[in-house]
Amino acid sequence: IMLLCQILSYWMVYDRECLAERKDLVDIQFVSCMNPKAGSFMVNMRLQRHHTILTTFTPTADMISGIYNPILAHHLKSFDTGIQKQCDSIMNATIDALQTILNNPAFLPS
Repeated sequence: IMLLCQILSYWMVYDRECLAERKDLVDIQFVSCMNPKAGSFMVNMRLQRHHTILTTFTPTADMISGIYNPILAHHLKSFDTGIQKQCDSIMNATIDALQTILNNPAFLPS
């Protein structure tokens, strides 16, 4: 972890064979994430200061419906009334699919 801190702080490393030789690191981006259910939940503050911390939560069915139902209903206005009536069915299918994915967290082999 401290080597990663050094890289993020100074954007260079020293060659272990020849300590006088410095290697600059360019065009590197770091992305990291934490598993909320396993591992250590503490992050070294010297490492954390280099990152932007974002947290997300799983939306509820009411949230999904409240956000996407008006968007879908507006999009379907340009279609026939038979298709416009399918808005609620599409939303319910979307919510059911999300709930199935969340309740059965198994990665199938591909």
